[in-house]
Amino acid sequence: MSLDRSAGDIELSITLAGGLRVTILAPAASAASATRLFNHVAAFQDGPEPSEFELVSSPPVSPRQSTPAPYSETRDQVRRSLLPCPSSLLRLGVRLCGSASSGRDRVERAWLCGQWAGAVQSQRIHSPDRTPPIDLRSRFYAVLQASGLSRPTVFRSSAGYWACIGSLETSSSISQSFPSEAEARIYLQGAGVVDFDFAP
Repeated sequence: MSLDRSAGDIELSITLAGGLRVTILAPAASAASATRLFNHVAAFQDGPEPSEFELVSSPPVSPRQSTPAPYSETRDQVRRSLLPCPSSLLRLGVRLCGSASSGRDRVERAWLCGQWAGAVQSQRIHSPDRTPPIDLRSRFYAVLQASGLSRPTVFRSSAGYWACIGSLETSSSISQSFPSEAEARIYLQGAGVVDFDFAP
């Protein structure tokens, strides 16, 4: 599968049972709407997961863009619509070591967390699925959304992270901590963000 569009355009494609192929082409400005439409197509498939299912491109999704009615989907619908991790990101797993989890598992974990974070940000679901535990200390803190934060940001310290989000009990932030910068980046990409900041 290839992307042959002008800069800033996206193409999302899925092949369903029976050879039915659905492709969505959209300008980057309509990425959020295109992603929601794509997720609905994937959610209503019959039978097992498709054998060919790939995210070709994923531009940033702005929290200011229009969103559907809050919590318009069930947890199972959201789960069925989550995209598999692109192979280009899976290759980053060879650099991730020091854990009982394989590098590939860590990449897929970060991507899955990001997919759920994106669903929460789009108000498709109230909260993400529980993050699988990992046996390494968190050193990077990816914040997809927080009050007063102009762009998604990866914090390199817990002090910077807590200064940004405040108390978890009262914060409306969407965030996740990771052992590596690579996993924090993958999380934000999983949420549809490709342009983000770094902070101490």
